[in-house]
Amino acid sequence: MSKIHTVVQSKDEKKYIEELITIYKRFVKPHASEIQDKKKKDPETIEELDRQLKYMEKFISDFKALTSKNHNKSLKNIKKRTFDNQQLIEQLSEMRKIKEDHTAEIKKIDMSIQQENTNKQKMEANIGRLNS
Repeated sequence: MSKIHTVVQSKDEKKYIEELITIYKRFVKPHASEIQDKKKKDPETIEELDRQLKYMEKFISDFKALTSKNHNKSLKNIKKRTFDNQQLIEQLSEMRKIKEDHTAEIKKIDMSIQQENTNKQKMEANIGRLNS
């Protein structure tokens, strides 16, 4: 900083210009080169970001479509299973009713057989009394 101050206060115009060129080469030019490099990279960076943005937008769009498709498949599957379960429940109820009817029928037949056995035993007892 003191060198800049000294150069500015110098009366020698040639030395003043030489020192300004030296300061320019030492400080300004490297910084300008760095800025130029960044400017060159910026379009590349912007293009890369655009490419990534387009990729992400496509990915999100595809993901939404796939999610929607899977959601619809799941709903369809749930509805089908619900319908199948409802039919199974109805069939089970019918089977229980048939089982109750058959159980009642079996009880009637068992009672009828027991009644016949009782009647048969009574007849055999009557025949045995008559034979004696």
